[in-house]
Amino acid sequence: MGRIKNILEDYCKNIDKQRELNDSLLLDLDKEEWVEKMRSRSISLRTLTEDNAKLTSELSAMLSGTLSEEEYAELYSMTVQMYQSDYVDFEVFCPILKKLLDKYDNTNKYNRRLFIYDATNYIYNEVYNRGSGEMHIYREMTPKVFALEEHYAELEDQGRYALLVAHYNDILVETDDPDFDVNHSYEKLKETIAFWNSPLVQELDGKNEKIMDIYSRLISNWTMTVKFLDDASEEVKAYLSKYAEEFHQKELDDKKELWEYDGYVYAAFLRMRVEAGLLTMDDAVDAYLEYYLAVLKNKEETGEIDSWMQQLLITMPELLILWIRKLSDPEKKRKVIEVLMDGVNKTLFRNVEHLTSQFTNITLTNWCLSMMPFLSNAKEKEDWIFKLLVKKQLPTYLHSVMVAHFAKAYAETVMERKPSLFDSLPEAVKKDVPSFFVSCGLLHDIGKTQIADVINLQGRKLSDIEIGFIRRHPRYGYNFLIRDEDLACYADVAMGHHRFHDGSMGYPEDYDPSASPYRIAVDLIRICDTLDAATDHLGRSYQSTKNFQMVWEELKRDAGTSFNPELVALLDEAPELAEKLRFLCEEGREDLMYEAYKESLKIC
Repeated sequence: MGRIKNILEDYCKNIDKQRELNDSLLLDLDKEEWVEKMRSRSISLRTLTEDNAKLTSELSAMLSGTLSEEEYAELYSMTVQMYQSDYVDFEVFCPILKKLLDKYDNTNKYNRRLFIYDATNYIYNEVYNRGSGEMHIYREMTPKVFALEEHYAELEDQGRYALLVAHYNDILVETDDPDFDVNHSYEKLKETIAFWNSPLVQELDGKNEKIMDIYSRLISNWTMTVKFLDDASEEVKAYLSKYAEEFHQKELDDKKELWEYDGYVYAAFLRMRVEAGLLTMDDAVDAYLEYYLAVLKNKEETGEIDSWMQQLLITMPELLILWIRKLSDPEKKRKVIEVLMDGVNKTLFRNVEHLTSQFTNITLTNWCLSMMPFLSNAKEKEDWIFKLLVKKQLPTYLHSVMVAHFAKAYAETVMERKPSLFDSLPEAVKKDVPSFFVSCGLLHDIGKTQIADVINLQGRKLSDIEIGFIRRHPRYGYNFLIRDEDLACYADVAMGHHRFHDGSMGYPEDYDPSASPYRIAVDLIRICDTLDAATDHLGRSYQSTKNFQMVWEELKRDAGTSFNPELVALLDEAPELAEKLRFLCEEGREDLMYEAYKESLKIC
């Protein structure tokens, strides 16, 4: 057994251990069991972090040196195994793929090249680009993938299948791009159809069921682009109409049950009939909602949700949201929204080991945002955010709950002792200051819901690139909250809670907290965020936590630079506040975190 294999197998074992530790967060335990589980998890994560640091250091040293042909073969073989077994970790895979690319690029090892290009596309797309506002296939690799079409006959079955999957991804993943062009996508679809119908491909794979299946899915799933119908050319509309009509007629001829319909094609069929004046939008909504409920009922009875069905469960509600915007009856809109909220919460991303956390997190975030315009008030919107997003990331949720408790105690003392500190706050939030600060605490880290779980769940030391990822979360949170008029009052808190009070350090570097009417809220949440992060002995995997007194001394030391000096001084001026915060940090923590954990289990 080679040294590379030893290192990577040990790393995979550590990933398994980390997954077990994180899965244990969702066990329904009594308080004593849960507290012990959290403590042991924290200790175990520290051990894993140290062990993974050694492994990645050894791997880095090996990759920086010269490898033998046998070692390259071993590295490639282990990388394929890890990729296919869902042990994809950005920090480990990127240097490996770079090493393999340097070795095999421009060689006649076509199958290896295809895997390397494809894996690089995947990891950059899913981990780096998704959620960044730059949702696109990694541009450098895509031409390299398709250039291998010239060597189609020299590829193994798995390689030829991967090439069709690359076509699928190149065309359909782009539908998530903010700049998606349905007409350009159609041109790419036609090129893929021509490639599939070429004599060589038909000779080799015209009857290969696995490859035929991915091609068929590409053609039928492309009809999801009906949601971009307003921007489609007449040629695209004609194609969608003809294809959907013929496909749906075949389903009728085959006497399929409603839940057996292809959801993408059925949506296109209904929407194109509306476009042709053969159906009203009200009728289309009713028909597709009936289909959605039939699918949900079937999945509830069978419990079967694979990756393809999960994609459909995302797209169906998306389409209904688009369609009900065209309805004039607000009561009907509300009824549809209630059905969708219930369906999404019950089915979206249950048993999703086959999907990346980055994909699920971004999709849930986008789903949450799409619902916002149809919800009545801030409370309803905040409840939906926590039901769909934050409670599904337990460590982030527990931290946010604790920050909310600290913030409420702090705000109540400010109102009693130094109410003038809140004079600059907008009048709208002064109606209930404690509640405002509770919501600030709960929502300050909402941007973390758009980051890959490997970053949020602390299984190893983060790389410089990943630290860059996590530094995006304030801006992600700001962009999420500022879009809604009921939530915009929390946006500056999300953006600024990692910025120093004096603006000299922290991130985002281009954010100036002094210009915000919510500056005092930003400063207060910054202190509360620091208090919880430094004293949390249950949810964090730091080498050691601090007690309240130690953090208090640090607050005083950095008052005026990192922290608001008037808020820090209040701890000396109001000893009851200091005692309340100390209690929350120390002996009160376990009860509050356990209560939040039990609440989160209700929707997990």
